[in-house]
Amino acid sequence: MTEFMLSKSIWGLIFMVFLVPVNGAKAVAIPVSPDTVYTSQIGKKLKMDTVMALETSCGECGLSSIMQRPGDFNRITASAYPSDPSMTYWIRVVIVNNTDSLNRITVSNGWNDLTDGYFFPNGGGEAQVAHSGTLLPASKRALEVSSSTMHFNFPPSVDTATLFLKVQNPFSGYPPQLDLSLLSETSFNSYMEKVYARDNVSIAFQGAVCLMLLFMLLIYVQNRDKVYLYYSLYMMGIMLYLSSTIQANIYVNYIFKEFPVVGLYLNFPIQLLFYIAYNKFVDTFLDLKKTDPWLHGKIIQMNLTFAGVLIATVVYQLITADALTVGKAWTGISALMIVAYIFLLYRLITFIKTPYARFLIAGMIIFMTAAVTCMVLVNFIRPSLVISPYNILEIGFFLEILCFSMGLGYKMWQTNKERQHIQEAYIGELKRNEAIIQEANLQLEQKVRERTSEIIRKNREIEDERKKQMTSDYERRLAMAEMSALRAQMNPHFMFNTMNTLEAFILEKQEKEASRFLNKFSKLLRLVLENSRQLLVSVEKDMKALELYIQLEQIRYDKRFSYSIKTDPRLVEEAYSIPPLIIQPFVENAIVHGLFNKSGQGNLEIELQLLDDKIYCRVQDDGIGREMAQEIRKKNKPHHQSLGLKVTGERIEILNQIHQVNVGTRTIDLVDSEGTPAGTKVEIYLPLL
Repeated sequence: MTEFMLSKSIWGLIFMVFLVPVNGAKAVAIPVSPDTVYTSQIGKKLKMDTVMALETSCGECGLSSIMQRPGDFNRITASAYPSDPSMTYWIRVVIVNNTDSLNRITVSNGWNDLTDGYFFPNGGGEAQVAHSGTLLPASKRALEVSSSTMHFNFPPSVDTATLFLKVQNPFSGYPPQLDLSLLSETSFNSYMEKVYARDNVSIAFQGAVCLMLLFMLLIYVQNRDKVYLYYSLYMMGIMLYLSSTIQANIYVNYIFKEFPVVGLYLNFPIQLLFYIAYNKFVDTFLDLKKTDPWLHGKIIQMNLTFAGVLIATVVYQLITADALTVGKAWTGISALMIVAYIFLLYRLITFIKTPYARFLIAGMIIFMTAAVTCMVLVNFIRPSLVISPYNILEIGFFLEILCFSMGLGYKMWQTNKERQHIQEAYIGELKRNEAIIQEANLQLEQKVRERTSEIIRKNREIEDERKKQMTSDYERRLAMAEMSALRAQMNPHFMFNTMNTLEAFILEKQEKEASRFLNKFSKLLRLVLENSRQLLVSVEKDMKALELYIQLEQIRYDKRFSYSIKTDPRLVEEAYSIPPLIIQPFVENAIVHGLFNKSGQGNLEIELQLLDDKIYCRVQDDGIGREMAQEIRKKNKPHHQSLGLKVTGERIEILNQIHQVNVGTRTIDLVDSEGTPAGTKVEIYLPLL
């Protein structure tokens, strides 16, 4: 226990009072505990010696462990008020309900980082738990609009209740406030009316500043004058600072309401930032580099100092999380800044004679008056006003901004007036030069005639070039149309062969094979229909369709061959595309003419690789070879001629024309060590699309 606690009292062991009814009204016996208060006292601030407190270094200890130490609670006195922010304080008050109209009480315990409230009906029942605190997110507070109050239900049927409050200041480092007030619904509503009135002032202020901020940003975008940019940054800093300090119920304050610790640690850095912007605005607005070079240099030094303090503050808080020391240091810094800005004001009044400087001076005087008034009210007087001292600061800011805006407007008007004088002088000079120009025109006419013929020639060349370009574009579009037509020929060609296979299965009454074939065919048909509507499809999608086709051919030819498909993973990962079904005719040719006529098991290999500037595709079979396949075709004399390879060749030619590439195919006859045909390899080179 610290020195603020008095000697232990036996009254701390007693949590109940006895109620004796008289004539149907509540009558209460003399309280046997010094921390007992009556509901008839609600609406008043409790006397300091009425509140019992326990000090502990165990910030994690819960209520159950504290309730086992009733004798450790002691009265708080003005001479021994707690002042250690590193300790946790438990407040205890026994409340006696001696009224019949009360249903709810509101507890207010000052400005602390975190406060947990526990309300126990002494006659039994479940405890009520609520939370508040200036550094508790608004969504977790008992009352989102208030950081220091919490509600508890207290119906007339409950005679007595014990209130415990756990108070901690782990973030701000300020001494705890253990003052306690109990409010009825009527007094709480009166209190909230004041809160809403203060919020309305903040809402009006931030709305007006936001509109002016947007207006100044638009002006800056139009004319790129940095004075409007610095002025906008200054207003933005004001809004952020007041949002982190006041936290009115406004959408723009959401981040500081839900993350109040952010507002605590950014409070002073934000002020330094908007003071830097303020100094840049004053320097640029008054053009001090020309009008007062000495003051211009001092403002630069001041901004460098502010920047150094800003960096030191941020680094110190990141390392120590000590907001209290920064706050104490800021008090001294603020005093120095006030002296600096009083000197700045004196210098402006004495040395700067520009007519629009008076608007800046008026704004500075108004703001300084409002700031001093706010500081005095907050730190010394603490009056009970309809509006808060911070509202006075907001009004001062707003009036200062109005003065600065009028100064900017006046400067803009004066600048436009000077520009008008310059334009009039320029017009007079133009008239004087007109005679000279007329004379010069006579000399130029001859040169113009000489140039005219050259321009006509150039125009003809440009027109010829334009016609060539139009012809080239037309030929390109025509080539793309031909490509679509050729691709459309591929689909019926493939479907014709597929339907022949299905027909064969049905005629041979191979129902299971027909069913399997039809299932795979339906999947393939869906892919083919999707791909046929596109000029290009992904490599992954086309390989999926090709694999279904090969599986169909395996079923068709009784699995007389095996296959493998190897695709470079980069082609899939980087989503390269190729023309649909561009590889299928080569695969079909390898199966039908190479592998089908081979005795024994055949093998088909398909490989796609990503090269530097193209896609390399290899289709290789170990069939009978092209020469023997051609002899078999002559003997069999097929009823129709395959159009697949022919159409594919035409597609490749058009592809070269459209994309200005050199894509082609190469067919290699494979032989074994004895020179016997051992299959065919087709190499296809496609562009990177």
